[in-house]
Amino acid sequence: MLIGLAALALAGDVGTAQDDRTTRTETQTTTTDKAKAATDAKAPETAADAGSPDERAIGSQAEAFVKAFNAGDAKAVARLHTTDARVIDAVGEVAEGRDAIEQEYASLFEENPGLTIEIHQEDLRLVSPDAAIEEGTSRVIPDDGAPPVINHYSAVSVKRDGQWLLASVRERAGPLVAEDQLRALEWMTGDWVDESEDSLIQSSCHWTEDKQALLREFTIRCGGKVVMTGTQRIGWDPCAEQIKSWEFDSQGGHGEGLWARLGDHWIVKATAVLQDGRTSTATHVITPEDSSTCRWRTTDRTVGGHVIAVADEFVMVRPAPVAKAK
Repeated sequence: MLIGLAALALAGDVGTAQDDRTTRTETQTTTTDKAKAATDAKAPETAADAGSPDERAIGSQAEAFVKAFNAGDAKAVARLHTTDARVIDAVGEVAEGRDAIEQEYASLFEENPGLTIEIHQEDLRLVSPDAAIEEGTSRVIPDDGAPPVINHYSAVSVKRDGQWLLASVRERAGPLVAEDQLRALEWMTGDWVDESEDSLIQSSCHWTEDKQALLREFTIRCGGKVVMTGTQRIGWDPCAEQIKSWEFDSQGGHGEGLWARLGDHWIVKATAVLQDGRTSTATHVITPEDSSTCRWRTTDRTVGGHVIAVADEFVMVRPAPVAKAK
């Protein structure tokens, strides 16, 4: 239940920056509207009645949930559920009862320290004076830089002894967002250079405008002459659920790469078709050493079915800033 209980639903909008545009304003009643307000108070409350005391109370409970979750306080999270609450996560595992929920959260926080959660409420309905149904999206953010996990949820909250508590929560897996998956490669953005006695490699990487991919352009010079240029698009393959790259060079070659993170390294399994029709394969190991240095090593190379025994290795650094003319 790693993400099941990590991304539990609860009622109320916690107001993350990306959700500011959906924040609802409370209805203000003027003196001349008092008679109408008294009549409306008799009508059943709905999700549109954003300023109702019950919705504000549910919102406060939501904020308490996020605060407790982000503090890693399993006991405080469990107290926001009824004693007989039932939680079903995205893979179908069930935690029933406040004690079981507390144990699951305690294990989750112990195994994944530093987790934080954001919650976006999409719909809230007060179906009776003591019951509410909510639907929305939760976003659990690991502390180690791994991509966030997004889930859709539905929750039932009940009012007991004047307090709103979660009685039932069910979630299902949400979409894997390309920007979230690629965020771990954001260190690549900017300009890079590798210069040796006989060659100069320059590259520049930036986000696309819609943040759905990283675009990398490179130029290779030998003896001061450009011998190859190329472009690479690094994106997210939702079918394979893996980072994937596509590249084309000025000599007519093209290739693809599948990316995977292994500790501090990025492993890229690359395949290509050269301009003469021969196929090529290679394994690239990319290691960011600090904010301005990364090491590239290419092994397991084949060209046209023949093994290339020699491994290539070079170090890319960020170029020094150019001094501005006075």
